[in-house]
Amino acid sequence: MKLINYLFIVLLLAACSKTDKQLISEAETLVGEHADSALCILNKVEDATHLSGEWKARYWMAAIRL
Repeated sequence: MKLINYLFIVLLLAACSKTDKQLISEAETLVGEHADSALCILNKVEDATHLSGEWKARYWMAAIRL
C-alpha cells in the first residue's frame, strides 16, 4: 500500500511540472512588463541547447528582450 501511495505522489508531481516549451511561452508573455519574473522562469529551462530550432530561437529572443 505504501508503494502505491509513493508512486501516486511521484506521478502527481511529474504531472504538475511544466515543460521547457511551457516555461518559454510563459516567459514571453511576461518579458515586457515583468522582466524579473520572466528571467526567473527562463532560468528554470533545463538545457536550452537541447531545444528544437524554433524553441531555441524563442528562448534566446525572450532572453535578449530582458
